[in-house]
Amino acid sequence: MRIRFCDEINLRVRMLDEEMEFEVIKILLQPIIENSFNHGYDQKSRPFIIDIGVKETSDDIEISVTDNGSGFETERLQQIKERLGNVKYEQTKNIGLSNLNSRIKMLYGINYGVDIQSVYGCYTKVKVTIPKKNLKDKYKREED
Repeated sequence: MRIRFCDEINLRVRMLDEEMEFEVIKILLQPIIENSFNHGYDQKSRPFIIDIGVKETSDDIEISVTDNGSGFETERLQQIKERLGNVKYEQTKNIGLSNLNSRIKMLYGINYGVDIQSVYGCYTKVKVTIPKKNLKDKYKREED
């Protein structure tokens, strides 16, 4: 997308080196970033910024993807949140976040998953919370 849209798109990644040592499920960010482009990017407005941040808490990792796109109106945001809360929601379109949320909950439990915040005309922030699993520990177990 950066090649396609030249300097109109900026990607920022904020994480510490030690946060790169944690295990995450495959294709964790892909549906979130894809949604940023599909629902937030407007070529006519300011440069589009996607900010990816990683925050470590005592037991968890919080990964956030925030864009300065068009955001969602309150009613639409509520619909998205309801769909995320309904693990058995059936739909054939727009299932990326729902599938990701379901996968996280199946793997790690109901305390983990996807949350979304948005202000229409300003931004959208998608936060993923997963348990902390260190890759060093995984490889150490495999060697034993």
